[in-house]
Amino acid sequence: MLNILLNKTLPLSNINNAKLEIISKESLYHGVSNFIYLIIKKSLKCEELIGYPAYAQLKNQYMMTIRNNILKQKEFIDIHNAFDIAGIPMVPI
Repeated sequence: MLNILLNKTLPLSNINNAKLEIISKESLYHGVSNFIYLIIKKSLKCEELIGYPAYAQLKNQYMMTIRNNILKQKEFIDIHNAFDIAGIPMVPI
């Protein structure tokens, strides 16, 4: 499915909820759901997919990833500031 999406051998306008469900499950399994969500979002009119539960799941996963990344960034900044105040150089690894 990823190959189909990337190479656009299947018109994305033909995607229905059943096909999107398969794409969603496979992309979650392989850890590429955020990438797939962005491909679908850029390639299709999202209004057409609003009612699809699989699209909502991909979008939700994407938004949760963004939220988690923001929280991790805030935590990193807090730790960096604590080290900076203590005068300890910090090298992120």
